[in-house]
Amino acid sequence: MNKYITILAFSSIVLAFEKIGFISDVEGYVEIISKKDDTSKVEVEALQGRYIYENDIVKSYPDSYCTIIFEDRSTLLSIAEESEIYFSNIDEKIKKIKINYGELYIENKSKLEPVFIFTNFSQIYSLNSALFINSLADGRDDIYTILNAVDIYNKKSKISLRVEPESKASSYKKGDIELKKREDSFLPFKIKESIRRNSEVLITPIKELKLSKGDLFPNYDSDYRIDVYGMKKNKKNIIGLNSSLCYLNKNPYSKIAVNSKYIGKNIYLDLELDYYVPIQDSPNINSWDSSFKILAKIKELSYFKEEKMFKIKSGSINNLTIGQGLLVKNYRNHLNYPFNSSYGIDISYNNRDFFSLHFFSSNLENLIEGEGFAGLYNSIFISKYMPLKLGFGIILDMNQFAMLDDQYLLSSRKIKSFQFDSAYDLYDKKGYDVNFVSELAAIIFPDTHYYKRYNSSNDLSGGLKKKSGTWGGAVGVQGAYSHFFKIKSLFHYNDPLFTPSFFNSTYDFERYRLLSQRDSYSGNISQIDEMFSDFEYLDDFLIVPKDLYLSYTGEEMVYSSSGITLDVAYNYYDKILADFSYSAFFEIGDPSGGNNFSSLNLEFQIRDRVIKNIEGIGFYYSKNISDKVLDIVERNENSIIGLSIQSKIKFNLLFDFNFERSNYDYDFDGKTDYIDIVELGLIYRI
Repeated sequence: MNKYITILAFSSIVLAFEKIGFISDVEGYVEIISKKDDTSKVEVEALQGRYIYENDIVKSYPDSYCTIIFEDRSTLLSIAEESEIYFSNIDEKIKKIKINYGELYIENKSKLEPVFIFTNFSQIYSLNSALFINSLADGRDDIYTILNAVDIYNKKSKISLRVEPESKASSYKKGDIELKKREDSFLPFKIKESIRRNSEVLITPIKELKLSKGDLFPNYDSDYRIDVYGMKKNKKNIIGLNSSLCYLNKNPYSKIAVNSKYIGKNIYLDLELDYYVPIQDSPNINSWDSSFKILAKIKELSYFKEEKMFKIKSGSINNLTIGQGLLVKNYRNHLNYPFNSSYGIDISYNNRDFFSLHFFSSNLENLIEGEGFAGLYNSIFISKYMPLKLGFGIILDMNQFAMLDDQYLLSSRKIKSFQFDSAYDLYDKKGYDVNFVSELAAIIFPDTHYYKRYNSSNDLSGGLKKKSGTWGGAVGVQGAYSHFFKIKSLFHYNDPLFTPSFFNSTYDFERYRLLSQRDSYSGNISQIDEMFSDFEYLDDFLIVPKDLYLSYTGEEMVYSSSGITLDVAYNYYDKILADFSYSAFFEIGDPSGGNNFSSLNLEFQIRDRVIKNIEGIGFYYSKNISDKVLDIVERNENSIIGLSIQSKIKFNLLFDFNFERSNYDYDFDGKTDYIDIVELGLIYRI
């Protein structure tokens, strides 16, 4: 986190200097060192879009590179791994660069304003040319000319030499300059690829464009572009036509859909208008009978401002986690579509490392009616002198029975929870970030929860317990390397009845369950039997809310419990993403051995241009509160699995496959069902 704190100090330093250019491409860890004077400096990570100022040093580490475009858009340079360059003051519009060591590619399109490149022993003059320099530790500089000639000068011998295009010269610290045969593969591959992606944005300065005979205006040919950021050519409007065969909950359908995406400066829209045509005797599942079901056709509508400091997202909510995840972890609101339709909202404000505010609601319709599942979370960063971040959240399910049909006539039931978390920055340098993290969370039951120690049937007065709420805590360490890798390990202690990650990925399916009535729910103990009696329906069933389900099955942790959590996340340039989370909890203090359960969440994505002809592959698996987390056959209502594949066939035609399996009581008969959604079809993009 310290790297964000340094931004204020960094800003005060750079305001005194002129801008040189900006980072257009970067990979791995690259550092910008800004000097205020000979004794003080500020180090920040080189991120895409960050500006470079006079007197800055740019330093690359192993397996990294960085490409910089100058402010006038006429010059580009790219440094390879383990290199360091220094940007001197701009004097009379002459650009001056010093290579302390390493490899540098530079291209200058100006025919009037030169670039001087200095090494420890040589000086290179570049005007309307492109070249590559390798400055070695032994005092030798290898200069490769690529476009047009360049002039080199040896500081020791004061010898000058013009090096013609597609040639090589070596300048030595002893004073010699030697012409050599140029190798075929002198340019590092990553630098070559970065140049290919970025050099097209370079322009010839307007004042250097010549008038041709008959021209009323300068000849602005393809060499001139006004907007340098045009290098990212994201298509703003994408329209897809979809035709699929579907197998939804054991019934066949054909699907016709129009998908439209809009990518704007501050707005993102992903809308899919679909219609399912029943085949044979399949029931009608089209949901167009209310405004909120129509709204659910919007997968995502986002508005963000000032580099996403303020963001409003509506539609689907995926993998939402609050704090360290003791209450809300990997929550989703868009499972099992089209059978379930929810239109959620997610609003966030983040003022760098000072203050953040986050509000979410799983279903806007329920929220308006005062019955939604929602949360409010805010955090504050203390100061750079005490790099401690504190967070506090309130999570409410205002009515666990909100989605229940009106015929069941159960009273509204609210469950409240609170959490407090902290993160202290232990180490933050050169891309590595290590934090000490912790969280405390409490769940308040709507009614008194009675339970007994299962080994105390002969001592009911001592074995019967009651609680109005419960709590849990966790402490651990979180480490990260740049944007690529993150790992977190937590150690848990839970009060009796506390279930970590209570609001998990499948919470919408398990807010309540239809179960069979019993003559007694706990050995004829009246307090426990009465606790369930309010939820009995007719003569056969009762509707059990989630916080009482483990009590019904006799698997609740009536003693304290401990456990561990391991979270791992990997991101390779937003091309390959993977998330893994595993938790295990064990009841302690129970003479009979106690209960235990685990939770497992796994997700990975492979995006476009990673595998040939594959535009995207996605897989996710989640199973919570189970002693069989790898058993995909078990009909556990806390489990989901999904797979999606999009493959390019030809031109704008794509093959599309989607599979999702959710386990819950779909027909409300007291038995858990497999709800499979399978779609196989084609997408044509306009």
